Amino acid sequence: MTETYTISSQIYYDTYNTCYKRILTLDRKPSSTTLNQIVKRLSMSKLSEFKQSTACCPIDKCIYALYNPHNPSELLRLEDQALLITYLSANNFTINTSLTQLMLENPIKQSSEKQIMFFITNT
Repeated sequence: MTETYTISSQIYYDTYNTCYKRILTLDRKPSSTTLNQIVKRLSMSKLSEFKQSTACCPIDKCIYALYNPHNPSELLRLEDQALLITYLSANNFTINTSLTQLMLENPIKQSSEKQIMFFITNT
């Protein structure tokens, strides 16, 4: 079965290094074993005391973060897109450029914390 996933960049507070990072995330837990090997579920630290989760505007408490395939303890950052694309291509995933373009041209703006990078499909 073909599945499509959203790869986004998201601000994440690294409590170990006490700094903010823009990391790469997946929209949900993958069913693909290959993709599941580089995805881990992380708890999100509150980025601002002024942002509260409500019934109308829920804030995800957990995310599916992408990790470096060569170093599973290292989160993939925005700068690591080429590494991710190489891994995806080697494992029969394609970037769905038409869907990515359609979503990026959508007049409804994304949040500043989380931004769509591209959509991938397993083949």
